[in-house]
Amino acid sequence: YLKPLEIQYSTPMDDTESFARCEYRVLAFYLVKPVKDPQQEVLQHKAWCRSNGLVGRVWVSSKGLNVQLSGLTSACERYA
Repeated sequence: YLKPLEIQYSTPMDDTESFARCEYRVLAFYLVKPVKDPQQEVLQHKAWCRSNGLVGRVWVSSKGLNVQLSGLTSACERYA
């Protein structure tokens, strides 16, 4: 019932080539999916984000995630 996430980037002013060279990205999304242990999920996200240089916030509840993070493009792609 849950489809895999598909990453889609918006490109400012239709300049795909310049956008592809951007060193940093911003992630902002909701993931509505039951979370069995929100406190454990928080610890895992915090550790992963710190070790990969992402900054921002991830709100975790038993109903899902609300994510706003930024960092190097490669780290954002690994996170997503």
